[in-house]
Amino acid sequence: MLQQLPTEILSSIFQELAIEAKWTQRLYPEFPEDEEFRQSCSSLVSLCRTSRRLRSIAEPLLYQTYVKPNTIKTPLELKYIHGYLQTLLQRPGLARYVQNVCIKAWFQPGTLKHLLTDHVPEFWQWENLDRFPREPFLDDGTFEAFLSAEPIHDSQASTQLLSLYREHLEKLDITAQERESWYQALEAGQEDAEITLLLSLTTNLDKLTLIMPNWEYFERPSSLPHFTRIIGSNLFLRNLTSICVRSNYTGETFHELDDYGLECYQGFPFSFLLPFLALPSLQSAYITWAFDLNIAEEFVHTGLFSSNLKKLKLSHCAVHPRVLQDVMSRCIGLEVFVCHMPVSDWPVHELSKAMYLHRDSLRTIELDLCEWVYNDVETDGRGEWGATDDCYSKSFGFLTEYTALRNLTVSEDMLLQFSPDPMIDELLPSGLEKLHLNEISNLIDDSLPGNEHLTSLSIRGTVDALEFFLANTAPSLRTLEIVLPKDYAQSDRDVCESILRFTNLRELCLNTWLLDELPADGFAAIGQMNHLKVLKITPDCQDSLPGSSWTNNDFGEWISNFSELRELELLWRSSCLDENAMAAIGRSCQKLERCTLGWAQDISTWTALEDHTSVLFPRLKKLGICVVDEQSQQLQQVS
Repeated sequence: MLQQLPTEILSSIFQELAIEAKWTQRLYPEFPEDEEFRQSCSSLVSLCRTSRRLRSIAEPLLYQTYVKPNTIKTPLELKYIHGYLQTLLQRPGLARYVQNVCIKAWFQPGTLKHLLTDHVPEFWQWENLDRFPREPFLDDGTFEAFLSAEPIHDSQASTQLLSLYREHLEKLDITAQERESWYQALEAGQEDAEITLLLSLTTNLDKLTLIMPNWEYFERPSSLPHFTRIIGSNLFLRNLTSICVRSNYTGETFHELDDYGLECYQGFPFSFLLPFLALPSLQSAYITWAFDLNIAEEFVHTGLFSSNLKKLKLSHCAVHPRVLQDVMSRCIGLEVFVCHMPVSDWPVHELSKAMYLHRDSLRTIELDLCEWVYNDVETDGRGEWGATDDCYSKSFGFLTEYTALRNLTVSEDMLLQFSPDPMIDELLPSGLEKLHLNEISNLIDDSLPGNEHLTSLSIRGTVDALEFFLANTAPSLRTLEIVLPKDYAQSDRDVCESILRFTNLRELCLNTWLLDELPADGFAAIGQMNHLKVLKITPDCQDSLPGSSWTNNDFGEWISNFSELRELELLWRSSCLDENAMAAIGRSCQKLERCTLGWAQDISTWTALEDHTSVLFPRLKKLGICVVDEQSQQLQQVS
């Protein structure tokens, strides 16, 4: 039957089987799970074996995405990349289909072996190896192999594959010395050399994800990844437009190494990535848990390169501002800059110098402080608490000169890193459209001007700060997100009443923070906003679900005001609302397309209406149902 369908329809059907289709629908689409990837490949392989016509359609999809498994956790997976490399070397035409590659953590001298040999407590060295924790780094049966000087089983390529390696290296435009050192690394079974070989084959690669192995924190290993010496100078990835780099986070057990007398470590040197930033087509770089603390000692220059990078996002990175200044000075027309700096005594005003170079092109800026100490990581003595404000001489007022800036996200803590007494009218450029303010208190003065271009405001802070911003923001606002603080119920000010002045508002998100009870009067006032398209009332934290005393009649009267809603999300605890409240939503919100509800504690409340969903919600595309766990009092999504 498939054979009879037009090629366009077959392509659409097969695309759904490819991992990329599922990738884009994820909340965090960094990389698919190994098993999911293999199932996708298995389905496409079956189609390739059906006929030549189906193979011509399925084969490009089969090779468009490749995921290298985590070989630190499961070393025997090394055989998997060998098979993939052999296929590409024997059929080089397939390499042109590869567009997305995810490289999960790999073993390299200076990473896992460094931990197991140098950091094993002395009293353990003569004990039974079975007492040493194998997880989360190693599967059972592989620990002794890693400590042994003997090669790991299946880690070295076969004679036939080594011959293919040699032939490929001979074709590359590299020096004889580079070629020989690369081949020796391949011959020894070094994973980073094989990864570099893969990247040299996939010249049409568009997106690359690297899950870096962790190094001992803030110490540069003696053995650098092979790609740092090859990729940048030879432009193998000349078509790469996006790169995402993160550390190999292994879950809660990662931090339990303290129990065994081992040091926790996480992260990788930022300068490892400089060859990628120099690639001519790279547009976006998203990097987490990188570090480079001392520019004089640790920063590695890669020559005079310029970058066409448009988006640079650094999340939970301890990168010295002078390092950033050097990198950003090489970028031409940066448009998006996200930086989460560690709490430290670094000269943050150096960061403003780096950003100022792109004042005519930056459209989005997000600045915040991250506390590495929460992850048992310190900035090598520089991450001291209580850094004084007077060490930051540069005012934050330079943002007024950013003529292209439309989206700003910043916390009060970050403001104080630039100036101990900021003036709010110095912060906002006239063309700003979206403003996100985190943890704002009463430290902002009363000189906020109305910004006629502002269409989106997201704010979290004290009740007084919320009132101030709501009273002084231009009524042209279309999207508003507020986090109501835990002292909201005790305040004599009603933030919800202040929202009513925004007559153009189309999207309202109210997040509650540690509220025991939803304020009935305040939330009832929101019922006057019958022009809303999106309404969300949710807890900021899932383990602090507020309660509600509303009855079915109260709720039915309130929800009847929102006939224009397209999306509704309501999450709170209630023993009074039942299927009648859900039916009231269906009667009042006929245009609803997306709905997530979570006030019921009994799943039978929802299943009673399961057969009537299409009648109640004729336009509904997505229905999410959450119930409250009686023991944990946390929400659990059941559909």
